[in-house]
Amino acid sequence: MRPIETRYALSGDVRIAYQVVGQGSFDLVFVPGFISNLDLHLEDEATAVC
Repeated sequence: MRPIETRYALSGDVRIAYQVVGQGSFDLVFVPGFISNLDLHLEDEATAVC
């Protein structure tokens, strides 16, 4: 299994991190809160993608 790449989108002066995981017929967007660390979410078993 290869690591999931973190990508960044620019909105004004702010960079927004995002990851694309899996494939399917629809997109699901997970927004954890105001400030978070996207890479650390994958280390948490409760939010990890299988």
